[in-house]
Amino acid sequence: MKTVLLSLFLLIVAGTAPAWSQEASCPGDDPTFTRLDTLHVTLELGYPNGHQDSDKEASKGHITLEVFVDRSSNGQIRYSINPMSLQFTGEDGGVIDAYSTREIFRLVEQAAIAQGILEGYTPCTPDCRSVTVNVCQNSCVSRSGQGVNTSFAICDASACCTRTYQVCCPDGAGAPVTRLVSVTGAHCDTMTGPGQCESICW
Repeated sequence: MKTVLLSLFLLIVAGTAPAWSQEASCPGDDPTFTRLDTLHVTLELGYPNGHQDSDKEASKGHITLEVFVDRSSNGQIRYSINPMSLQFTGEDGGVIDAYSTREIFRLVEQAAIAQGILEGYTPCTPDCRSVTVNVCQNSCVSRSGQGVNTSFAICDASACCTRTYQVCCPDGAGAPVTRLVSVTGAHCDTMTGPGQCESICW
C-alpha cells in the first residue's frame, strides 16, 4: 500500500467553477446518504518524477473538477467524483499527457480528501490510524483527446467503486497524508461502452 504526501507537487484551491451536470454522481441516489455540498477543486501539477521533462519546473497543468460531499445516516462522510466534470488547462499540454488515467484519478481522489479536510467535513489528526475516509467514483471510464483537450466519459454508469483511505495530518491540515486501505465495488468491463474503457479503481 502506498503512502502519498499530498503537498509534494499538488496545489489545491477552492473557488467558483462552471455548473457541471450532476447526473454522473456515483453511486447514484442512495437513500442512506444526504448531499451536503458540491466542492469545486483545482489541482496544479508539473511533470511527474522520472519523466524526461520533469526538470521543466515552469511547465504546469491544471485540473478542475466537481466533488460531491454526502453524509450517511450514521454520520459517515463520502466524497463522490464526477469524471465528466474534469477539465484541463495549462500552457504545456504535455504535462497532462504525462499522467496515465489511473494516476490522474489518484490525484483527484487525494484532492477531494484534502479539500474536504480544509472545508471541515473530515477531521484530520496527527494519528495516522484513527481516521478513514471514503471516495466513490465510477469504475470504468474512456479517455479521449490530448493535453488540455483531454476528457473522460463513463462507460458503465451502474459500475461504481469505493476506495477507503486512512488519513492523517502530522504537518497540519494543509498537508494530509493518505494511505489506501481497501477497495470495494464493481470492476471495469472493458468491453462496455465506446472506445477504450479503463478501470480507475484497481
